[in-house]
Amino acid sequence: MRHRIVFAFLCCALFATEPNDATRRWWSHVAALANDKMEGRDTASDGYRRAARYVVAEFERAGLKPAGESGYYQGAFDDAAYVATLIDFAERLHDAGRKLKRSLLFCVVTGEEKGLLGSKYFTAHPTIAPERMVANINLDQLRPIFPLKLLTTLALDESTLGDTVKQVAAAMGIGIQPDPEPERNLLRRSDHYSFMQIGVPAVGFVFGYEKGSPDEAVYRRWYAERYHSPADDLKQPWDPTAAARFNDFFARVVEALADAPQRPRWKPGSPYARPGVR
Repeated sequence: MRHRIVFAFLCCALFATEPNDATRRWWSHVAALANDKMEGRDTASDGYRRAARYVVAEFERAGLKPAGESGYYQGAFDDAAYVATLIDFAERLHDAGRKLKRSLLFCVVTGEEKGLLGSKYFTAHPTIAPERMVANINLDQLRPIFPLKLLTTLALDESTLGDTVKQVAAAMGIGIQPDPEPERNLLRRSDHYSFMQIGVPAVGFVFGYEKGSPDEAVYRRWYAERYHSPADDLKQPWDPTAAARFNDFFARVVEALADAPQRPRWKPGSPYARPGVR
């Protein structure tokens, strides 16, 4: 029986450095999804439906097939940048003819900030049995606005999935840390949490920084000035090298999990080792 790794994701221009061809392709998807014609992609809006059609078309172009018997089970999506990362990764696999030992399920959901509506719906009505889901890699809360040196990893110590993340990051010279601000409750505020609720090991990422560093100042300023505002647009500064570095990291984590002989396991004492935990 084949098992799948599931992606739920999601967000993010004056160039800090000149982007390479791969990053330009990624940014073209960001530009398409963040275009004014998409009207902010709000849940159930006409712009959302246009954006959903774009994502379906790009996934089909990359050779992806519908999962389950009811066609594409995307629900929708939120952040342009990391929907673009999913499309880019699918294109990379297709172009390289890369075959992984486990299959991958690309899951694009909507309504995260309205109460994880899309991921809750998917995990309550999955297109494959939950026991066949090996892991969930959530792409949300990621902002490539300063160099990628450190990644905060949500649910880092809950399962052996966190060990894989550390191994891949170490090989790339990227530091990994647990959430330094648990009081923000980021673990429960993004779509990986819906998968953890049904017993699927999951992780989410945040671009990390050293306390008191210039990177922290950039991070805080972005949330104060751009988060959930029209200023989160294509004209804002971003770091192409950081974006490309994260996309490469994500691809390596997925490939490591997909080709590993054993699936991730919950660690002793984790409250998520059984489904249905609230």
